[in-house]
Amino acid sequence: LMTMRMCGDDGTGNSFMHTAAIIKDGYKLIVNGRHLASEDCPSLMYTANAYRAYSSPTTVYAIPNTDYYTEWYGPIKTRMIPNVFNRVFKSDCLEDLYFNDPTSMDDSLYGPFQYDEFLLYNIATDKIEACALDLSITANLDEKNALLALLNAAALEYDSPDGNAPVVYAAFQAMMQSQPSCTDPDYVANVMYLPPWSDSNVATVDYTTLWSEFVDNYNNCNN
Repeated sequence: LMTMRMCGDDGTGNSFMHTAAIIKDGYKLIVNGRHLASEDCPSLMYTANAYRAYSSPTTVYAIPNTDYYTEWYGPIKTRMIPNVFNRVFKSDCLEDLYFNDPTSMDDSLYGPFQYDEFLLYNIATDKIEACALDLSITANLDEKNALLALLNAAALEYDSPDGNAPVVYAAFQAMMQSQPSCTDPDYVANVMYLPPWSDSNVATVDYTTLWSEFVDNYNNCNN
């Protein structure tokens, strides 16, 4: 699963990756994660590093520190069905920090919490992407380079000269179709494991119909 936004392709090949991400085999690589994907090309403004938790009122945490754990992560863990929590939210590294090294967890300069040009996460064990992996470790560097090679190859096929690719509703349709019956207690978790678009024809997906189907599914699952 990958997403990217390219900028600067003026027909001369002088393009660059504005923002990109790829998920494969339990790892996620983010390229230029500090850029706002909604920014116009070629603006490359930076945004603050923030782990956002929405409640009442909205709380914004600069890093996933002990306050984030006690006020947001912990209560979610208590509230959610355990097997669903483990598949969509659990972070082994964050729990290890909370119980074994809270000092580092509250350090705004703690390495795994910092933004960089390349951020690699093991989403098999860190679902919320709290701790970036150390790219000075050979195995992590090799994984990053392999994923980046896939992104670079895909970038050669990118066909949107102004950098503004159209919204593709087939991806949303595929996500909906990937969910089993809402009576299945695991149906929420399956959203995290999307299959290929399969039979979703990009050219034939109608947004109005798709939205109506989504609303119907939601209502059926909450009745």
